[in-house]
Amino acid sequence: MAENKKNTKIGVLFSNKDNPFYESLLQGIRDYAAASFPDCEIIYEQTAFSVEAQCKKLQEMCKLNLSGLILTPIDNPEVLENMVPYYDKNIPIVTLNTDLPRSRRLAFVGSDNYKCGRASGELLKLITGGKGEVAVVTGSRDFIAHEKRISGFKDYLKENAPKLVIEDIIECKNDDYTAYDLTNRLLLTYPTLTAMYFTAGGVVGACKALDQMTVPKNISVVAFDVTERTKEYLKKGIITAALVQNPNEQGQKAMEILCDYISKGKTPKTDQVVFPVTVILKEMVS
Repeated sequence: MAENKKNTKIGVLFSNKDNPFYESLLQGIRDYAAASFPDCEIIYEQTAFSVEAQCKKLQEMCKLNLSGLILTPIDNPEVLENMVPYYDKNIPIVTLNTDLPRSRRLAFVGSDNYKCGRASGELLKLITGGKGEVAVVTGSRDFIAHEKRISGFKDYLKENAPKLVIEDIIECKNDDYTAYDLTNRLLLTYPTLTAMYFTAGGVVGACKALDQMTVPKNISVVAFDVTERTKEYLKKGIITAALVQNPNEQGQKAMEILCDYISKGKTPKTDQVVFPVTVILKEMVS
């Protein structure tokens, strides 16, 4: 299993475009490589939120003589099928930030997304008093991470805040323009909306729509992650609270697991490495 570092070629495939969070994941991967595998070649590719696009790129990258692959997989049978040739070639795969446990991946690195969903529900219960109408804006229902954040949220409300009612769940594909349009529609469709829960990207677009409301409403917002672009909305109070992950550390750990396996034949002690999250409020933003 051991392989010369100079011959190590790692593929990184993300189903996302122009998202600072994924840029931080990638930077973590590159940071670890620079420190521990300076001669390792990283081949980075990204696609839109599309099963067809991810499968096509998986097929292309499988021909590149990779030593390993770091993947944000879409939960779909076709994606699973297109991962099989990697296993046939003994190319290990580490799933990052979102998992695909039905696959034969070496490990998953990310957050406990179900618990994050429950924590988001608890935050909104505290903020709203446990009453009102809430809309959920998610990235993709085909990402297990996003689905677990929704299921944890729904379970918490059902058990602890049944009067905080989910009116709608919509997908924005982590796209700010789409999130902007969909949020405006939600505000028109549900004029008495109390809160919004953002499970993934598109936060900037959605917050822009909230910021531009003709008639200001007191809508509480719980979102994921703080970037340079979302800080201003925390400072303005449009985002009430944000659950912050550790993208750079996640990227580094995924790379460490993969490189240890490739160079030393070292299998991780656990196939799920879970990072904690931190809750950020307005007064914590500089």
